[in-house]
Amino acid sequence: LKYGSIFVAFLVVVILLVKIPGAKKEVDNTSDDNYDLPRPNDLPGNRPNPGPDRPKDEAHTRPHAQDNRPSEAEEMAGEALLREIFLGQQIVEPKDLEGASSPGRLAFNWILHSDLAQLIERNDLDVKAWVEHPFIRPLTEQFALATLYFGTHGPNWEKGGNWMTNGADDLCEYEGVECKVKTIQDDKDDYIGFHVVRTLNLTEYGLQGPLPKQLLLLKDLEELIFSDNQITGSILDEIGQMDRLKTIQLERNQLTGTLPSSLRELVSLVSLDLHKNKLQGTISNELVKGWINLESLGLFENGFTGTIPESIGDLKKLEFLYFDSNKLQGKIPTTIGKLVNLRDIRLQRNQLTGQIPSTMGSLSNLAILYLDTNRLTGTLPAELFQIQVIEEIQLFKNELRGSLPEFPELPNLSILYLDENEFTGTLPESIENLSALDFLFVENNQFGGNLPTVLGSIDLYELRVNWNDFEGPLPSEIGNLSNLEILQLEDNRFSGAIPTEYANLKHLVKMQMQLNDLTGTISAQMCSLTEGALNTFKTDCAGDFPEIVCDCCTECSNEQS
Repeated sequence: LKYGSIFVAFLVVVILLVKIPGAKKEVDNTSDDNYDLPRPNDLPGNRPNPGPDRPKDEAHTRPHAQDNRPSEAEEMAGEALLREIFLGQQIVEPKDLEGASSPGRLAFNWILHSDLAQLIERNDLDVKAWVEHPFIRPLTEQFALATLYFGTHGPNWEKGGNWMTNGADDLCEYEGVECKVKTIQDDKDDYIGFHVVRTLNLTEYGLQGPLPKQLLLLKDLEELIFSDNQITGSILDEIGQMDRLKTIQLERNQLTGTLPSSLRELVSLVSLDLHKNKLQGTISNELVKGWINLESLGLFENGFTGTIPESIGDLKKLEFLYFDSNKLQGKIPTTIGKLVNLRDIRLQRNQLTGQIPSTMGSLSNLAILYLDTNRLTGTLPAELFQIQVIEEIQLFKNELRGSLPEFPELPNLSILYLDENEFTGTLPESIENLSALDFLFVENNQFGGNLPTVLGSIDLYELRVNWNDFEGPLPSEIGNLSNLEILQLEDNRFSGAIPTEYANLKHLVKMQMQLNDLTGTISAQMCSLTEGALNTFKTDCAGDFPEIVCDCCTECSNEQS
């Protein structure tokens, strides 16, 4: 049987550049996938020259003549040889080739037949030497991609139309695939190279079903990006074997199960994003501590339970930490204060308890802090307001209490959400130091006293102080907020007339003042606001003897009700 002749088929698959002597040393060389490697056709001795009846310009076209196709015996020999290679090198297990329509079998058949018809030629190749050579790698990677294609309903993909169409030697040209050059040094100290897959980005391709374990054959893969698909099943248990991985993005799929323990072996990992799946289980200390190079960790919108691991503080390079919308319990570990590079932390919509660690004030690069919708207690640490670059603080829907600290100058803070807690005391005059504030929400607390007039010096878009115990007259200075769109003052103990300066709020969309002790008549100038943007205007204008006389209010209530 023509073992040597048939096996030339796989030389093109793996882009052999030289003859087969065993390699001494392998060098990992990353470069762009457009690195111009010589193809087998360019090398002397790898393919015979065209015959006398075949013009040169047709030498590399795919023949279709019946006499160029392999015989049945040659196909059987080719399959036996390929099976020997795949099983001997543990590329597949016997069960992977069972069933005529299994992904492994379909991939095997595709590798077997893709170029066999045009490559039945004379060659005295030492098959055993080739099998032991590092060039076996590109063949296994082609098999991995083929198994992925057939295992995730590739013919029905929304993208990737050129997959499995251009011959086994074109894997680096597939949509969503980027390659790099891997070089080896042979016995003559000559460096030769071949392509391996570096990036798989199949975002929104329409992948369906579980990920095949043959992905583990992509030993040099650095970026695995399968976002926005319909991938089911669990994350591969042995994913830790892919130790070159720097990026894993499997977000917005239908993954189930727990985080495999082998993930901790991925010490080169820079970004891990698994959000919006159906993952469960805990985030263990042992798992996290191995990610020493991690910069972004996104596990939000899953079903994780347990506590936030103390070892999170060991991830010194971490910049983005997203654990929100899970079922995490317990305290926020004080070790989070060690994450000096952290820029964005989101732990909202969990079941966290205890106090906000004062150590978080050490996060000098923190811009975003979301801790809302938990069960946090205690007072608001003044240290949080020592972070000069802070831009957003969202602490609403907790059980925080006590008075607010004095605010230093924070030139970047634009959002401060403290609503639905148990804060007491007054709004400090130092709030004027928050000069960049756009949104101030303090509703549904137990604040009292007068509203500080300095609020009129902050260019707010929304001011919500409703459902508190504020009293006294409304500050006329609020009329200076020319960009104000939402003003909610309802359910307090404000008294006196509504300042005429409020007629200057030309961008106002909603103004609610009901359930107070306000009196007087709404002026025509203020009513003119309803001819513009104002579509919700509520006061205590109901009843036979209303406290507010208003001809333009969209809804009237009675303070006594």
